[in-house]
Amino acid sequence: MSTLAIRRDCGIGDILEMTPSLRAIWDRWGGCEVAVFTHHWGQQVLLHNPCVSSVVPTKGYKLASGGYDQVVDLGAIERHPDAATRSRVDIIAELLEVDLRGDTRTEYYPRSGEISMARRLMKHLPHPWVVLAPMARDPRRSWVGDEMHRFVGRCLAEGYSIIPIHHTDTMAGMTCWDHPHCRPVWGEDLRVIGGLLPQADAVVSVDTGVYHLAIAAAGSACPPLVLPFGATDPAVQMSPYGYVTSRAVQSDHVCGHWPCAVGAIGACRGDLAACRDGLHGDAVFEALRGSL
Repeated sequence: MSTLAIRRDCGIGDILEMTPSLRAIWDRWGGCEVAVFTHHWGQQVLLHNPCVSSVVPTKGYKLASGGYDQVVDLGAIERHPDAATRSRVDIIAELLEVDLRGDTRTEYYPRSGEISMARRLMKHLPHPWVVLAPMARDPRRSWVGDEMHRFVGRCLAEGYSIIPIHHTDTMAGMTCWDHPHCRPVWGEDLRVIGGLLPQADAVVSVDTGVYHLAIAAAGSACPPLVLPFGATDPAVQMSPYGYVTSRAVQSDHVCGHWPCAVGAIGACRGDLAACRDGLHGDAVFEALRGSL
């Protein structure tokens, strides 16, 4: 095989979970030209990846993909019957027909300038730095409300610095950030976030792309992860990442449809708020304190 087109128009974590397979393709077909058709976030995530020949906007997929020896649309993952119970690293390898041989390391390549810029954002902020990513696009995976506020309050009382991050300023109006040891990072360039995460002392993240990015950017030197998970199974999500330190905090609400593999929020048959409301701030704080 000399040319391959892959379409993956999904979240940051989903793009990163593809990188072990890209490495396996490179190892097997070293001269293979691999083009990944994805959105803007995916283009940022795959920047500088030596196993990718080109990253192309998704809108060009139908027109351009006909010129490749093989074409794989990884949108099938969301419809895969094992989507809730198997790691997507494994499912992607299966769909791309590669053998990872146990090497499930994800890859991301921050540049020194991005790391320096992230460090300047945190100037004069005392350690330990705790990056907090409480929101995902899917509200069943998000953690907002009183329990998240309680967690932040306990961290600040303990002397921790909190760095809440999100790609928009949706959370900017919350009063829990009104503290000198809070340094919100709203809408910052993804590449700068990729430079920041390896410098944190711990990362607290719901099931969203932030913890995937932290692992890929830092590898085995990844800061300890604390994962408040509601709708998804942390054992499944973390199964490729045995080389990092992590602690999961599971919601005490588990509905009859858990773990949730529904792609469309509107198709959820449960209470959208129930998963996140079952995540308790004290439990997440104790997991964090035990990790630092």
